[in-house]
Amino acid sequence: MSLRASAAATDITPKGSVPLFGYANARHESTDTNDPLLCSALHLRSASPLMIISLDLFCIDPPTCRLLRAAVSKHTAIAESRILISCTHTHSGPVTIQQMSWSTQPGFAAVDPDYLSFLENSVVTAASKAAATSAPAEVAWTTADVAGIGGNRFATDGPTDPEVGILCVRNLDTARLIAALVVYGMQPDVLRAESTALSADFPHFVRQELSKQTEGDSVTIYCTGPCADQSTYAHTKGHSPQDAAELGKKLGAIVAERIKSIPNDEYHKEVVLSGKNRAVDVSLRQFPPAFQGKLKWGDACARLEQLQSGDASPGQLQAAEAAVQETKGAVALTTLHASGQLAAVIKEYQPIEVQVVKIGGLLLAGLPGEPCAGHGLSIKSKVSGPVFPIAFANGDLQGYVAESAAGPHGPRSFVISPETGNRIVDTATTLCGELSDPA
Repeated sequence: MSLRASAAATDITPKGSVPLFGYANARHESTDTNDPLLCSALHLRSASPLMIISLDLFCIDPPTCRLLRAAVSKHTAIAESRILISCTHTHSGPVTIQQMSWSTQPGFAAVDPDYLSFLENSVVTAASKAAATSAPAEVAWTTADVAGIGGNRFATDGPTDPEVGILCVRNLDTARLIAALVVYGMQPDVLRAESTALSADFPHFVRQELSKQTEGDSVTIYCTGPCADQSTYAHTKGHSPQDAAELGKKLGAIVAERIKSIPNDEYHKEVVLSGKNRAVDVSLRQFPPAFQGKLKWGDACARLEQLQSGDASPGQLQAAEAAVQETKGAVALTTLHASGQLAAVIKEYQPIEVQVVKIGGLLLAGLPGEPCAGHGLSIKSKVSGPVFPIAFANGDLQGYVAESAAGPHGPRSFVISPETGNRIVDTATTLCGELSDPA
């Protein structure tokens, strides 16, 4: 059956001043908006439909994601297993989850239920508009190398994935771009904790550059790939909106150039669409004694003070500040674990789902939580054919998904076990295999 497609976006920027969410040490209200936060929706339909939705938010929890998926399904008649929702992970958005490692700190804001209601209405509006306005379409998928945009934030020689995945959807009759799905595993963290403005960070400027270079009214669905150990820290001159714009425009220009270079014969108008979800068994990590966590926190604070008194670069300072935040958060998590509160939250999150959707020969692997680059690279190495791993799909897991071999250079503040991360990778790989070979 021939493909039909459409895309739509709605503004999900909070009204007025709200507490900002993204850095543990940033407990202040927003003063303005640098650029709008968006809900971007891509609707594809052949014999059956798919919906891919990206939210310019830090993260949402699994129950909220299930609520949004159910609402979209109700209004569009698309099966929930074919609705993939993820967050871009901007560090300059509203509070949308009770982050346990930060919630013990004085002055930390709670989730605003009114905003979540506004978010649900906005997501349904974007999805419904996209589902109601489809046109004959064709798709192509490709990748581009964007080495230098960011890198591993724990070790310069650590794992990183410089590949950005690109799905192009264009009108079959006019060849004008309807939408571009962009998947890149890098934290949107150019803007630092000192910023008091709401912003999607550099993904906003990726969208802006793509719109400019494709000369149309296309929608960019920006998805963040596995990025727990990835950052722009050492790859920008500073941490202002101008620096976010420079990085985003650079990435957008590379993507736009790659889109323009796709030959016409690589576009497909007859594609099979399918999708599957599967629950993953989740276990908590082994928490160290509290005194060990406090020692690491003290070491991180001493390192930051040393850098602040010298000629450290902005990137070095931001990495050191992040280490202080994460080690402090790890101490809080140890206390919360001892009280049983972490286990209660993870139980409330069940089921934790991995989701894979198939668009012709392309697979999108939706991974819950914030996995590392190595998780995404592992999936790519195990799957035959193109696969774009997407992080923050189906909800967050209270922090990073650490790798078993993360060691001293991996994420410090995490709740679930590295073995859970391995199970997420294995489940995604299995689902990709099942969708690639349905027989």
